[in-house]
Amino acid sequence: MERKLKMLIVPLLAISVSWMVWAQSKPASQPSSTPSSTPASLPGAPKLLELGTTTCTFCRQMKLSLEDLRKQTAGRLNIEIVDLDKNPEMDKKYPLETVPVQVFLDPSGKELYRHVTAWANADIIKKWKELGYDVAVQPPEPAKNVLKVGGG
Repeated sequence: MERKLKMLIVPLLAISVSWMVWAQSKPASQPSSTPSSTPASLPGAPKLLELGTTTCTFCRQMKLSLEDLRKQTAGRLNIEIVDLDKNPEMDKKYPLETVPVQVFLDPSGKELYRHVTAWANADIIKKWKELGYDVAVQPPEPAKNVLKVGGG
């Protein structure tokens, strides 16, 4: 029985070690969160500053979510995503205890509100409205060349 157990454990251990070595050598496919991911600033528009790291799961989720929000609010909201690992000076400017953090800034740069942890885009838009800024998501364009089925 002991011999059968050893014959089972040794190959499993070898496979596990091989997999860990392979996983460590594979380059990480994490999204970049640098200021370069910030398009040109919109004059007169408020700013949402996302502070996080690439090692934080919620930060990576927020980055992806805010990329969508950036497209939907084009022309009405500046969104800047900052990787604190690459920009540690931002932690001094906006002292943090945890990440991700969304900082709501008026067009002059004055902090209006701060939220900690991941947040849905709909809640972000709602908060902006409470703060007096209409950054509502543009409705999607109507579908073109849609086949109508039925009477009429």
